[in-house]
Amino acid sequence: MMMTVSLALPADTDTDSAEPVPLTPGAAYTHYPSVRRQYRLEYRAADWHTARRRCRRQGAQLAVPETQEQFDILQRIVRAMHYPNVTGTDYKLMAWLGVSSLDDYSVWRNVYGKNIMETNFHTWSGDNGKTSDNPREPHCAGVDATNAGLRDWWCHRPLVYICEIRV
Repeated sequence: MMMTVSLALPADTDTDSAEPVPLTPGAAYTHYPSVRRQYRLEYRAADWHTARRRCRRQGAQLAVPETQEQFDILQRIVRAMHYPNVTGTDYKLMAWLGVSSLDDYSVWRNVYGKNIMETNFHTWSGDNGKTSDNPREPHCAGVDATNAGLRDWWCHRPLVYICEIRV
């Protein structure tokens, strides 16, 4: 479980800092001022659709990297997770993000409906991200602890996931 600590920021605090600003005690999200996002890692694994639904119930979305800096933060979150706390999956090195090709197998879109090729981040790891009309191919995306890009994965397989709130 992610622990957070309350930090009172003075009015002149540099909000462009890359360092996370933990929220109040008990808050599940950590604020990253430089990217204007709050992120939460959920250790209870779920398939992509369930993960998306759970984030939305919190007033959030599955995290969407639209810049290299955002991707780097998300990857650091995965690297820092306490792997023994992960439940519901045998694959503990990857987390769902809000990117899929479910609506149109030829286009990878984020949960906001935007073609990721139109964002500042659409880097894939190795041969990941190829489009396919085969419904058995991976059509959802995540981030892992080591590869420098998005990973495609089978949507029905449970993974931990990262929710985001834009601020």
